[in-house]
Amino acid sequence: MSRILSQAATASTMAQTTSKVWLFLLKVYKTGTDAFAVYFVNNQTNITGPAGQVYTAYPFMVALPQDREDRPPEVTLTIDNIGSTGRALYQTIASMTVPAPINVDLSIVLSDTPTVLETPWSTFTLREVHLDDLTISGALTYEAIFDEAFPCHTMSPHYFPGIYAPLTVTPTPLRGGEVRPHGGPKYIYAREKKE
Repeated sequence: MSRILSQAATASTMAQTTSKVWLFLLKVYKTGTDAFAVYFVNNQTNITGPAGQVYTAYPFMVALPQDREDRPPEVTLTIDNIGSTGRALYQTIASMTVPAPINVDLSIVLSDTPTVLETPWSTFTLREVHLDDLTISGALTYEAIFDEAFPCHTMSPHYFPGIYAPLTVTPTPLRGGEVRPHGGPKYIYAREKKE
């Protein structure tokens, strides 16, 4: 899938060396509400991002998905669990996991233009969360494709009324006045008649 980048971002990707710094913006929140949302940037200082939202400087790492045939693509997120911010995030995530899934929005911006989103990815679901003394890690997935019903509809009278309709066969007269007993194609009965 192609993405449209700003001219500055495109130039920095094509240059042999560049002074542009690419930053990840991270929003962690509970499904359906922003009440417990936390905003982080992997930078040394806080920044004001899109819509005037302040992103707190905090160490985290994002590992982009591998190209594997046996699994759907997953992004791995690892957040440091140190200091008071880490403990607060730890408690927030621990309290959010039971009632509703945790959503994560991930974006990339340039440090000199933090209000311009270069590549936004939204509404990941944080799964397989591991909390320990040093890190909080988990897998970010887009959809729970293996939890979806297949086929999406069951063969019920509501969706497929034709297969539950009573079978009515009306005899069809043949050329000689004979009647086909089961309403099948003419050539089958014509072959039976010759034998």
